[in-house]
Amino acid sequence: MTGTTKSTEQFKDQAVAGLQKIYLFKGLNKVSCRSILDATSLVKYKDKEVIFSEGDNCEYFLVVVVGKVDIVIAGKGCVNQLSQGAVCGEFGILLNTKRSASAIAKGGTVLLKIRKSDLRKMLDDQPRTVAVIMQNLAGTLAKQVIDLTKN
Repeated sequence: MTGTTKSTEQFKDQAVAGLQKIYLFKGLNKVSCRSILDATSLVKYKDKEVIFSEGDNCEYFLVVVVGKVDIVIAGKGCVNQLSQGAVCGEFGILLNTKRSASAIAKGGTVLLKIRKSDLRKMLDDQPRTVAVIMQNLAGTLAKQVIDLTKN
């Protein structure tokens, strides 16, 4: 095994361990998390780099693996800051709508990008994995609704 291959494998092992700590992937084993990494992409962003813009078509959603993401709405400024484990863009994927806000990296940030096409392929190849992700996503959305309606 070459040094590059070994370090890539070590990185993937660390990324799998990181995914298992994120609520969206709760209940998935190492094999399932590794298959998610293989089917999706990890993307690095520099400080203040635009990840997506308000009004863009929504072709993917993101999971914050490392760093923070500012969610910005035109005329309102930063309305939320996401950190490790947070998901953004899921509404656009589920509802097939345009982006309702922009996302900007805060510091060095690594995001897991899950495209609609990734989900479709995983649904064909790994339906249980997608079912667990969707169940966890539904739980996250339900908690957000409960938090919003408490007052």
